[in-house]
Amino acid sequence: MVTEALQEAERREQEAQQKRAAEAIRAHLAQLTQDPGNPVGGNPQGRVTIVEFFDYQCGYCKREAVELTKLLQTDSDIRLVYKDLPILGPPSVFAARAALAAQKQGKHEALHAALMATSEGLTEQSVLQVATQAGLDIAQLEKDMGDPSVAATLDRNFRLQRALNIQGTPALIVGTELIPGAAGLETLKALVARARAQ
Repeated sequence: MVTEALQEAERREQEAQQKRAAEAIRAHLAQLTQDPGNPVGGNPQGRVTIVEFFDYQCGYCKREAVELTKLLQTDSDIRLVYKDLPILGPPSVFAARAALAAQKQGKHEALHAALMATSEGLTEQSVLQVATQAGLDIAQLEKDMGDPSVAATLDRNFRLQRALNIQGTPALIVGTELIPGAAGLETLKALVARARAQ
C-alpha cells in the first residue's frame, strides 16, 4: 500500500515536471528554434525540429551524435539545431567558439562531426588541429572566434539552459518534449513521430 502511494506520488511529480518543461519550451520556442547564431543541420526546411544541447567533451554527446546522424539519414524532414553548451571546462568553451566561428567559412558541419569523432580529451591545440584537418583556414577561424556574436550566442544558450532547467548534456528538445540525457535511434524516431502528430 505504502509502495503504491509512493509510486503514485512519483508518477504525479514526473507528470508535473514534464508539464513545466513543455510550458517552458513553448515560452522559449523562438529562441530555441530560430536563433540565427546557432548552426542548423539536417534539412533546414524540415517540418520537425530537434534542438540539441551538447558539449564537445561529453562522451554521451559523442554517442548521441552517432544516433542523430543515423536519424537524419533515415528521415529527410528533420531540422537539427545545434546549441553548444560548454559546461566541461575551458577546452569545451574553446571548441564551442571554434565550431560557432566555423559557420563563417561554411564548415560548421565538418568541424562538428570531426570534434564529435575525437576520442581523446580536447585542448586548444587539438581543437585547432582538428579544424585544420576539417579544411578550415585557422587564421580566419581564430579571428572569427573573437567576434562578439560568438560569445553572445553561447550566452543565450546558457540563459535557455537555465530557463529550461537543463541539468547536463546531452539534452534534446523534440516538439515540446525535453529529453535529459542520450536517446537511442528508436526513441528518437518515436519522439519525432509524436512531434509530427501534434
